Amino acid sequence: LSKDDDVRDYVVRRKVVTKNGNKITKKPKIQRLITPAVKHRRRQIKKKIERRKKASYLKRKEYFDRLNKRSKQVKASKKSASQAVNNKKGGRQQQQQQSQSSQQQGGKRGGGKGSGKQQQGGKQQGGNKGKGKRRR
Repeated sequence: LSKDDDVRDYVVRRKVVTKNGNKITKKPKIQRLITPAVKHRRRQIKKKIERRKKASYLKRKEYFDRLNKRSKQVKASKKSASQAVNNKKGGRQQQQQQSQSSQQQGGKRGGGKGSGKQQQGGKQQGGNKGKGKRRR
């Protein structure tokens, strides 16, 4: 097409059958033209969308990699902390077992004031016992 041509002659037509049975063609008055500039613009838009998708994918991947790395570090630190606690507990248990075995050998019984055992049961301490504030 040149600038002198009438664009209304080059529009896309579609065949339609009317209610009477007549076969006619319908067409728009003016159709948007696919010019080289339009093609170029559409290509550029598609490229931009692809670049965005790729950047988003890389960003997301990097984030989840960092998240996994961080969770592994947290798990490792928790594991080392629990091992340290278990080692301490293990040391205490051994000391308690040794002290219990020495007490049993000596014939002493536990339960006195200095044994460290707390009293079970007994009355609760405290004045209100859940009745709310006292009004005067």
